[in-house]
Amino acid sequence: MKKQVFFLFFCISLVGYSQEIKLSPPEASFSALIVTDMKTSAQWYQEVLGFHILNETENAERGFSIKNLKHGEVHLELIEIRGTISPSALLEDQPKGSRLAGFFKFGMKVSGFDAWMSHLQSKEANFHGDVVTDPVSEKRMVIVKDPDGNRIQLFEK
Repeated sequence: MKKQVFFLFFCISLVGYSQEIKLSPPEASFSALIVTDMKTSAQWYQEVLGFHILNETENAERGFSIKNLKHGEVHLELIEIRGTISPSALLEDQPKGSRLAGFFKFGMKVSGFDAWMSHLQSKEANFHGDVVTDPVSEKRMVIVKDPDGNRIQLFEK
Protein backbone atom coordinates (compact mmCIF):
# COMPACT_ATOMS: atom_id res chain seq x y z
CA MET A 1 0.00 0.00 0.00
CA LYS A 2 2.87 2.38 0.85
CA LYS A 3 4.40 1.72 -2.57
CA GLN A 4 1.07 2.58 -4.27
CA VAL A 5 0.73 5.83 -2.30
CA PHE A 6 4.34 6.74 -3.07
CA PHE A 7 3.81 5.97 -6.79
CA LEU A 8 0.63 8.10 -6.82
CA PHE A 9 2.46 10.98 -5.10
CA PHE A 10 5.35 10.62 -7.57
CA CYS A 11 2.97 10.79 -10.57
CA ILE A 12 1.16 13.84 -9.17
CA SER A 13 4.48 15.62 -8.59
CA LEU A 14 5.52 14.91 -12.21
CA VAL A 15 2.26 16.44 -13.47
CA GLY A 16 2.82 19.49 -11.29
CA TYR A 17 6.39 19.80 -12.52
CA SER A 18 5.36 19.63 -16.17
CA GLN A 19 2.96 22.53 -15.64
CA GLU A 20 5.79 24.75 -14.36
CA ILE A 21 7.84 24.65 -17.55
CA LYS A 22 9.03 28.15 -18.42
CA LEU A 23 8.54 29.16 -22.02
CA SER A 24 11.00 31.45 -23.72
CA PRO A 25 9.45 34.71 -24.88
CA PRO A 26 8.39 34.69 -28.53
CA GLU A 27 9.91 37.05 -31.07
CA ALA A 28 7.74 38.83 -33.62
CA SER A 29 7.92 37.03 -36.94
CA PHE A 30 5.44 38.70 -39.29
CA SER A 31 2.01 40.24 -39.58
CA ALA A 32 -0.47 39.46 -42.34
CA LEU A 33 -3.21 41.73 -43.64
CA ILE A 34 -6.04 40.96 -46.02
CA VAL A 35 -6.28 43.86 -48.45
CA THR A 36 -8.92 44.80 -51.00
CA ASP A 37 -6.54 46.01 -53.74
CA MET A 38 -3.06 44.48 -53.82
CA LYS A 39 -1.55 47.01 -56.22
CA THR A 40 -2.73 50.00 -54.15
CA SER A 41 -1.73 48.47 -50.81
CA ALA A 42 1.70 47.24 -51.93
CA GLN A 43 2.47 50.64 -53.40
CA TRP A 44 1.34 52.40 -50.19
CA TYR A 45 3.47 50.19 -47.91
CA GLN A 46 6.47 50.77 -50.17
CA GLU A 47 6.10 54.52 -50.63
CA VAL A 48 4.71 55.54 -47.24
CA LEU A 49 6.35 53.04 -44.84
CA GLY A 50 9.46 52.12 -46.83
CA PHE A 51 8.84 48.38 -47.25
CA HIS A 52 10.25 46.45 -50.20
CA ILE A 53 8.79 43.33 -51.80
CA LEU A 54 10.62 40.08 -51.02
CA ASN A 55 8.45 37.80 -53.15
CA GLU A 56 4.96 37.41 -54.51
CA THR A 57 2.57 34.62 -55.38
CA GLU A 58 -0.60 34.71 -57.41
CA ASN A 59 -3.13 31.97 -58.03
CA ALA A 60 -5.97 33.32 -60.17
CA GLU A 61 -7.70 29.94 -60.21
CA ARG A 62 -7.95 29.89 -56.40
CA GLY A 63 -8.58 33.65 -56.27
CA PHE A 64 -5.69 35.01 -54.22
CA SER A 65 -2.44 36.89 -54.47
CA ILE A 66 0.21 37.36 -51.79
CA LYS A 67 3.13 39.76 -51.47
CA ASN A 68 5.70 39.41 -48.71
CA LEU A 69 7.32 42.70 -47.73
CA LYS A 70 10.10 43.68 -45.38
CA HIS A 71 11.53 46.84 -43.85
CA GLY A 72 14.33 46.33 -41.37
CA GLU A 73 13.29 43.43 -39.17
CA VAL A 74 9.55 43.88 -39.82
CA HIS A 75 7.96 41.34 -42.16
CA LEU A 76 4.50 41.98 -43.58
CA GLU A 77 2.37 39.69 -45.71
CA LEU A 78 -0.31 41.32 -47.84
CA ILE A 79 -3.06 38.98 -49.03
CA GLU A 80 -5.77 39.78 -51.56
CA ILE A 81 -8.55 37.18 -51.68
CA ARG A 82 -11.45 37.11 -54.10
CA GLY A 83 -14.67 37.78 -52.19
CA THR A 84 -13.14 39.81 -49.37
CA ILE A 85 -15.64 41.95 -47.46
CA SER A 86 -14.39 45.17 -45.88
CA PRO A 87 -15.13 45.86 -42.20
CA SER A 88 -16.76 49.17 -43.17
CA ALA A 89 -19.29 47.30 -45.33
CA LEU A 90 -20.16 44.99 -42.43
CA LEU A 91 -20.49 47.91 -40.01
CA GLU A 92 -22.43 50.17 -42.36
CA ASP A 93 -25.78 49.85 -40.52
CA GLN A 94 -24.27 49.52 -37.03
CA PRO A 95 -24.16 52.26 -34.37
CA LYS A 96 -21.24 54.71 -34.62
CA GLY A 97 -18.16 53.38 -32.85
CA SER A 98 -19.03 49.70 -33.45
CA ARG A 99 -15.99 47.47 -33.99
CA LEU A 100 -15.38 43.95 -35.21
CA ALA A 101 -13.62 41.57 -32.85
CA GLY A 102 -10.09 40.69 -33.87
CA PHE A 103 -7.32 42.73 -35.44
CA PHE A 104 -7.32 46.37 -34.34
CA LYS A 105 -3.86 47.75 -35.10
CA PHE A 106 -0.20 46.86 -35.18
CA GLY A 107 2.71 48.89 -33.92
CA MET A 108 6.31 49.49 -34.86
CA LYS A 109 9.09 51.29 -32.99
CA VAL A 110 10.94 53.86 -35.09
CA SER A 111 14.11 55.87 -34.62
CA GLY A 112 14.06 59.44 -35.89
CA PHE A 113 10.41 60.07 -35.04
CA ASP A 114 10.52 63.66 -36.39
CA ALA A 115 11.91 62.45 -39.73
CA TRP A 116 9.16 59.84 -39.89
CA MET A 117 6.54 62.51 -39.22
CA SER A 118 7.94 64.76 -41.98
CA HIS A 119 8.00 61.81 -44.38
CA LEU A 120 4.42 60.75 -43.54
CA GLN A 121 3.20 64.32 -43.98
CA SER A 122 4.98 64.63 -47.34
CA LYS A 123 3.27 61.41 -48.48
CA GLU A 124 -0.08 62.77 -47.27
CA ALA A 125 -0.58 59.79 -44.96
CA ASN A 126 -4.03 59.41 -43.45
CA PHE A 127 -3.41 60.23 -39.77
CA HIS A 128 -5.82 58.85 -37.18
CA GLY A 129 -5.62 61.46 -34.46
CA ASP A 130 -2.63 63.52 -33.44
CA VAL A 131 0.81 62.74 -32.09
CA VAL A 132 0.50 61.90 -28.40
CA THR A 133 3.13 61.43 -25.71
CA ASP A 134 2.90 58.46 -23.37
CA PRO A 135 2.97 59.86 -19.81
CA VAL A 136 4.97 56.89 -18.49
CA SER A 137 7.67 56.43 -21.15
CA GLU A 138 7.52 60.05 -22.35
CA LYS A 139 7.79 58.68 -25.90
CA ARG A 140 5.66 59.97 -28.76
CA MET A 141 3.35 57.89 -30.91
CA VAL A 142 1.03 58.39 -33.85
CA ILE A 143 -1.41 56.25 -35.84
CA VAL A 144 -1.72 56.22 -39.64
CA LYS A 145 -4.23 54.28 -41.72
CA ASP A 146 -3.38 52.26 -44.81
CA PRO A 147 -5.65 52.27 -47.91
CA ASP A 148 -7.97 49.70 -46.26
CA GLY A 149 -8.20 51.65 -43.01
CA ASN A 150 -5.87 49.33 -41.06
CA ARG A 151 -4.22 51.22 -38.21
CA ILE A 152 -0.45 51.29 -37.94
CA GLN A 153 0.91 52.86 -34.77
CA LEU A 154 4.44 54.24 -34.83
CA PHE A 155 6.21 54.51 -31.47
CA GLU A 156 9.27 56.66 -30.86
CA LYS A 157 12.29 54.53 -29.83
